[in-house]
Amino acid sequence: MEKQVATLSFLLVLAVAFAYTLVITNSDHSADIFSKKVNEPACIDSDNGEFFLSAGYVTSTNGVQTRIRSDFCKSDSELTEYYCDGTTMKSVDYGCNCKDGSCQ
Repeated sequence: MEKQVATLSFLLVLAVAFAYTLVITNSDHSADIFSKKVNEPACIDSDNGEFFLSAGYVTSTNGVQTRIRSDFCKSDSELTEYYCDGTTMKSVDYGCNCKDGSCQ
């Protein structure tokens, strides 16, 4: 089964006081909205995991700090893909023809 991911046209992250909200507007103009209290560990991956064919973003909080990381090309032949493992942000390096944060 082929995994399909909506193209992101807009990504907004607001971190205020003790909460954050992640709003993702998809190419079909639908929106995914995720909210969490910052004092609770959480992780959200815009491309839903280890998906190398789409550049994505991961927003993670450990309850104190919120981090945002985007998939990127370490070189023309190596991608660093960020993903969530439960509430923890992780990354994996993947060998491929890399351009604009995804494998071509």
